[in-house]
Amino acid sequence: LLVAADALGKARPTEPMLQNSLRFFFAEFERRKLRKVDEARAGILTDERLLLEKFDRNAERIAEYGAKEIPDRATILIHCHSSTLIGALKRALELGKQPKVICTETRPRFQGRISAKELADAGMDVTLIVDSAVKSVMGKVDLVLVGADSITSTGDLINKIGTAGIATMPKESDVRLFSCAELYKFDPLTMFGRMTEIEQRDPSQGADQQGLKGVKIINYAFDRTDAKYITGYLNARGALSP
Repeated sequence: LLVAADALGKARPTEPMLQNSLRFFFAEFERRKLRKVDEARAGILTDERLLLEKFDRNAERIAEYGAKEIPDRATILIHCHSSTLIGALKRALELGKQPKVICTETRPRFQGRISAKELADAGMDVTLIVDSAVKSVMGKVDLVLVGADSITSTGDLINKIGTAGIATMPKESDVRLFSCAELYKFDPLTMFGRMTEIEQRDPSQGADQQGLKGVKIINYAFDRTDAKYITGYLNARGALSP
């Protein structure tokens, strides 16, 4: 189990939700004093169901808290795709707040297009822009919402590449920025001086290297946004300051 958990934990080094879930399983494993394989298998399957049910309840709570932060008829900028964030926007729509959403495409994998389609299918007023157009639309934006891949002990946000650059703009315009984040996104190891690893992905996601011979391509998957740019984290306990 330890060997398997180690391999799983290293699969997404910038994703503490996975590592925290594995810690939860081992804590329950020890609490139940499971020592036989059949008992361990049954116990882990039970704990998995309980954990997934907890995630669903937390997502519902975050949607409620997020919807409350969204003003009526607000224009909201979002970056990348986050099911937690999408839940808050859909809940705001259900409450009759009629939000308008501006989605970045989110290079290089275009997750923003997924968000745009899902929100449009839900009946929302949606506009899609390229990532570099954020500054051009910021004057129309009332609120910025992003997801979270990891949160550090100093309140910094690790999220999809581009978030750090976008986050400086609402600060200049006195616009609030919230991260919709499950508490399991907090990385406890950062309390002890460990820096969250920023994954680099296949360069071919960024451009066709065959047509760019002699050109180096760096494909960072995430970046770090300083806590000073974040109004708060919307989670299952409400809106917490960084």
